[in-house]
Amino acid sequence: MCNLYSMTRNRDAIRRLFRVDLDRTGNQPPLPTIFPDQLAPVVRVRPDGVRLMETMRWGFPPPPNLGTRPVTNVGNTASPYWCGWLKPEFRCLGPATAFCEYTDSAPKIPHWFGLNDEREPFALAGI
Repeated sequence: MCNLYSMTRNRDAIRRLFRVDLDRTGNQPPLPTIFPDQLAPVVRVRPDGVRLMETMRWGFPPPPNLGTRPVTNVGNTASPYWCGWLKPEFRCLGPATAFCEYTDSAPKIPHWFGLNDEREPFALAGI
């Protein structure tokens, strides 16, 4: 999965699409580039059923002995490190309008993907 995405739609569009009850993102502007370890909006459901949009840091602290870079993909869902975090209460959606993948060969060339030319919003699954 990608390590770069964008969220360029305004907050009203995101609130409507994800039926957000409570928005704690403040006056956050559109984000044309979101890299790991940056703040970005997420939508989650609180235990009381309220859909909340808030700002969180993208990426997950890595398992012990695997460095310090945030993890952005769970490769082994059977790992004891991830089992506790995969429960429904920790799940969220990351609103996005496009994501980027780079070619495997040098020079690295970015390729952006979205739902259509209007960059309609969609969601990345997260924990």
